[in-house]
Amino acid sequence: MSDVKSDLRDAFEAHGHDVASVSENRDRIRVELIEAGANAAELRTIPFDTVEEDAVVGVDVSTETSDGQDVRMVVSFRLRA
Repeated sequence: MSDVKSDLRDAFEAHGHDVASVSENRDRIRVELIEAGANAAELRTIPFDTVEEDAVVGVDVSTETSDGQDVRMVVSFRLRA
């Protein structure tokens, strides 16, 4: 799984996004970006282009703030084994 996380970080950075973290919780992958206002449609395509397309399920793009931090974009999806 660590290769997937590394590949995702590289892919998002190759598209010009600053990645804060890539994490996993069971079969759920979460990519946190240090930016607000990125194109959600473009962000949704990156997991499909990076991981086997059939393995990516339920891509969600959202924004969040926490404890007065800047707004961040979060891309999350389930990874089918």
